[in-house]
Amino acid sequence: DDGAGIDWEALRQMAREAGVSGEDHSLLFAGLSSADAVDVLHGRGLGLQAVAAAMTQLQGEVSVESTAQQGTRFSLAWSDPDAVEDLLLVLAGGQHWAVFADAVQASMAPQDDSTPPRSLAAALGLVEETGEATGVVLRTRDGQHWRVQSVVGRREAVVQRHLPYLSASPWLQGAVVVDTGVVVPVLNLQGLQGVRAPAPAQRSDTATIMIIDDSITMRSMTARLLQRHRLHTMSAKDGRDALTLLERAAVEQRLPQLLLLDLEMPHMDGIELLEALRARPALRALAVVVVSARNGSGHRQRVAALGVEHFLGKPYREAQLMALVRRYVQIEE
Repeated sequence: DDGAGIDWEALRQMAREAGVSGEDHSLLFAGLSSADAVDVLHGRGLGLQAVAAAMTQLQGEVSVESTAQQGTRFSLAWSDPDAVEDLLLVLAGGQHWAVFADAVQASMAPQDDSTPPRSLAAALGLVEETGEATGVVLRTRDGQHWRVQSVVGRREAVVQRHLPYLSASPWLQGAVVVDTGVVVPVLNLQGLQGVRAPAPAQRSDTATIMIIDDSITMRSMTARLLQRHRLHTMSAKDGRDALTLLERAAVEQRLPQLLLLDLEMPHMDGIELLEALRARPALRALAVVVVSARNGSGHRQRVAALGVEHFLGKPYREAQLMALVRRYVQIEE
């Protein structure tokens, strides 16, 4: 601002000439400029456009106050996505999870708690590990009692909150990278309180879907989505783990009806797993939907050459995934 404030009429005229419409406030962030040439004081209007895009990504807002011959004030407001939080790391269902430490009032042995605790693993749709029934009970400040396998310790870490896939799960607050490099989901125990653990399906013909992804968050969220539609799920953390489980399932004649396959995984990636499946007579006919952020034409062509008809790019909407699942399995709503 050169100190004269915003000339709103000149801004509207520029917008008309550029074919841009909108309220005065929005026109400021539309990439318009009255400058004839770019110099140290005059730009192309792209800076404000970038500010508006950043605020949208951070779920914030920009307010503008402008007074003729006095100047302009831009105010930015957003929640800090990089706040350091005090977290309690726990083990449940053989996986690491984090909860906000200030939400936990005490941890104790099950025999020291008079209230029957609820299994965190079961609430997340996981199978309790051996010994988990006699693990540790977390008592929260709002009166909840959760049983976990063990308490790993406390950590101060930055919680990444603005991530895809989080909006559909009120019990998932974000994710954190711990000092070992592992990505750990951060749970909102209050949001999880009203979630019922998936009940085992009573019908033997209910379809089973295998989720193959190295992200614990993705495996958990996808499993819960499918279980809400009364589908069985099984999970694998990478291609090697999936191949072992599938070979065992083939012997026991309980192969899944569909694989949801990520491409980028350690040990054995999605492409390598597809090649291994196609080379095994008992597994080569398995239906596969690739679900990956690597959704360029090159990756699509490679998986298509291996017999994959459907490719879903991350991030995706719940309805998109379920539409593809319905192509392969019958779902009772």
